[in-house]
Amino acid sequence: MWLGVNGPISSDTIWFFVVGLPVLFVETWGLKLYGHLDEVGFRKIVLILLLLSGIALFVPAIAPSFARAVMSRHPPLKPSEVR
Repeated sequence: MWLGVNGPISSDTIWFFVVGLPVLFVETWGLKLYGHLDEVGFRKIVLILLLLSGIALFVPAIAPSFARAVMSRHPPLKPSEVR
């Protein structure tokens, strides 16, 4: 643990910094890209990224119910049934 200006800097803080730094670089690259793309192209890229973000949020939310539906049709095998 390191000592910062207002107190100790935990490993969680360092982890969030390490994870957030590439995101910052991507965002900066996106702002540079905005000047070279026309408005329609930039809008398409933003809509695709929003779609991917929505899918990334939707899939984990629906996965447990999908797993329950599969398990209800195919219950786990008993030890005596395993070959």
